[in-house]
Amino acid sequence: MSNKKDELKLRNPDQFQQRIARLLGYLVGNTKLAAGLVIGLFVIFGAYFAADYYMQTQDQEVMASLAEIDKLYQDELEAANKKKQELQDQIDRLKSEQEASKAGKNAAKIAELEAELAAKQPDHSGSKPKFLAFYEQHPDAAAGQLAGIRYSALAFADRELDQAKKVLSQVHAKAKPDDLILWLQSGLLLISVYEDASELDQAVSVADGLLKNVGDELEPRVLLAKGRLLALKDDKEAALGVLNQILEKHKLSQEAENAQSLKALLY
Repeated sequence: MSNKKDELKLRNPDQFQQRIARLLGYLVGNTKLAAGLVIGLFVIFGAYFAADYYMQTQDQEVMASLAEIDKLYQDELEAANKKKQELQDQIDRLKSEQEASKAGKNAAKIAELEAELAAKQPDHSGSKPKFLAFYEQHPDAAAGQLAGIRYSALAFADRELDQAKKVLSQVHAKAKPDDLILWLQSGLLLISVYEDASELDQAVSVADGLLKNVGDELEPRVLLAKGRLLALKDDKEAALGVLNQILEKHKLSQEAENAQSLKALLY
């Protein structure tokens, strides 16, 4: 274990913050629109905040163990990306041959490869259970909760909604608003899981909880999520009230334009 500790000590902050940014950034790309509101979060706080926070608060042996799982996850991503590039290269070669010959003999094969490329997803069957096991071993540590969020995002992508809800609910309940990355990310992802499960009342409840402590800068993002959820519930008056709050209090925000568009759809 001492080798792991030494290895972690040798990691510089830039390397660590890149890993944290990749880890959290993955979640943004694997949630529905409600959780997609987190897109601006990392621009506001920056990867340095995450790296500094976790480096200062986590046991080095625990972080080294999480880094091993994250390395496996990254390898799975890279394997999928490599396969996608191979498929794209085949498609490009066949298209070039077809264009040169001015014949359509490659059309069927191109269509087949394009369908395979579109469907290709990373296989996280190795890292996903390890993230869950790590979370279950360290449920009260920030590193464990981070692993729980990663597991939940993968479970969500695999349509394992009950498992994702279970872990995210636990993480969000334990996370404190001061731990903004964990608290807000788990909350936004939980909103998306509830939305996908058509449990809109629960999703609105989570949004209300976020609004109590989210702060003015991030408030319009969560308000837009709530307004959208209320619109899905067909609660027009409540939805309009939330959207008007964005337009009145945050009229210069990026979300104001989206709120105006959603409001127009409700009339």
